[in-house]
Amino acid sequence: MKFYISPGHLFAGKNTLRLQACTGFKFLDAAIRKRRRIILFKLELLGNDNGYRYNILMLHGSNHAAWCWEDNFMPYFKSAGYNVYALSYRGHGNSEGKALLNTFSVSDYAEDVYKVVKGLSKPTLIIVHSLGAAVVHAYLRLYPDTVCGIIFIAPVPVNIMLRETVRSILHDRGKKPEALLFDGRLSDEEIRKYKRLFQKEESIRVKWSLLLGRPKPPRNLCIPMLTIGSWQDKVVSPINIIRHARYFNSYLVMLSELCHDMMLEKQWETAASAALNFINGKIVK
Repeated sequence: MKFYISPGHLFAGKNTLRLQACTGFKFLDAAIRKRRRIILFKLELLGNDNGYRYNILMLHGSNHAAWCWEDNFMPYFKSAGYNVYALSYRGHGNSEGKALLNTFSVSDYAEDVYKVVKGLSKPTLIIVHSLGAAVVHAYLRLYPDTVCGIIFIAPVPVNIMLRETVRSILHDRGKKPEALLFDGRLSDEEIRKYKRLFQKEESIRVKWSLLLGRPKPPRNLCIPMLTIGSWQDKVVSPINIIRHARYFNSYLVMLSELCHDMMLEKQWETAASAALNFINGKIVK
């Protein structure tokens, strides 16, 4: 199967896209014309259409990629009767563009999301983790009417991460990333497995936008939304999770024990079932 989709603006000039289906996963080839050069990004998209009515697109956070959904969330939601996909933004995972990583913004990642959503023929809802929420915030400014629901998991704040930055400087200096992400809730073998997959760098442009602020997304959208957080999250403070839910007037579920990387920890199904109950009750009727 091969089909073409027309993207929005990325850099300059006219752009073309090609979405190709491959065994086990799909790649999105984006030809970007700039200054008479063509930069070809190949974006990793795990998953396929299993003939169900709705699509679920899963979006990762900082230093992660599509792999973070593959072990638990993807099979769980597939078995629940959904076509499930997971995207790696440009410069992440098996997507191309790593050499240009520091030039990418959350709006660039949002364009990657749009190209995938536009290429899917069925209603699509998004499950997004951590920094990926900033990507969805940008997406909602650009394409608010293209998805039928959003589940935010441990989302970064709508504006700036001042509280998290101060806490990191005062309390978390010297701690290993896995200590903050997993909080001792994974086995040593699992930690070694995921550390090999972690991306060492994230876009400097994206990181500065988290500290200095970004244009705020629209409020009171007619899109069913759920925010899931944990009281034990060591990366995003519970108060900012609650503020995120208030900003969007979304439903809110606060879990008692889970770590920041909820989709990878031993009680991942607690978060997944909260998301599924919301989807089945508020989106798919």
